Amino acid sequence: MHGTITDPTGAVIPAAVVTFNNAATGSRQVLTDNSGAYQFLQLPPGEDTIAASKCGFAKVTREHVTLQVNIPATLDLQMEMETTGELVTVSAEASTVSTTDASIGSAFTEQQVRQLPFDTRNVVEGLRPEYKLLAELARYSDRAVQNLRADR
Repeated sequence: MHGTITDPTGAVIPAAVVTFNNAATGSRQVLTDNSGAYQFLQLPPGEDTIAASKCGFAKVTREHVTLQVNIPATLDLQMEMETTGELVTVSAEASTVSTTDASIGSAFTEQQVRQLPFDTRNVVEGLRPEYKLLAELARYSDRAVQNLRADR
């Protein structure tokens, strides 16, 4: 008995395991060659089972294959792609890195905002240039700060 193992597109499948099983004599295995071909020599006549398997493909089995004395038998088998019932779940969290620009940001608690050295609690307003200047001047003189605030 001989044949070729192929996939659904007709491409050959090398290194597939082909198993011949006879109820009276037991089973034998061969591997397909690089052209997907297999061959069993000197098989006894009778009703047999042929199966082919390979990782990534669903096992294919042909039962009730009848072999006769001195009559060569050819049995080509087509293997389907293996399907699994496995469910893959992918989960991800939102990125904390800005992917649109090079800015760096951080959230502030209410307590942190209250501790800012501004006369306002509006953080955005506190980042205006005159407040930055006020913070610098506060290091040198409280009186200079009072004068600048009076001029506003």
